[in-house]
Amino acid sequence: VETTVSEDGSIILSAAAMPKLTIKPISEYQALGLETKSVQVWDDVMDALHLGDEPAAWLSRFLEKDCYLVCVSGDH
Repeated sequence: VETTVSEDGSIILSAAAMPKLTIKPISEYQALGLETKSVQVWDDVMDALHLGDEPAAWLSRFLEKDCYLVCVSGDH
C-alpha cells in the first residue's frame, strides 16, 4: 500500500488492482459524530473513532480479511 498526504490533509491509499481511497482529515470525521469502538492495540484498550464503511471495505478487500479503520486520539 502506498500512502500520500494531500494539501488538505487527506490521506490517499493506493495499491495494485485497487481503486484509490481518500481518507478525509480526521476533524471532518469527528464533525460527523461517527461511532466509536473499543479497540485493543497490543496490551492497551482504548476508544477509537470508526472511520466508516468505505475505508473498511477497501482494507477488507485488500487484506482479504474483515477489518475496519479507526483513529485514536493523540492522547494515546
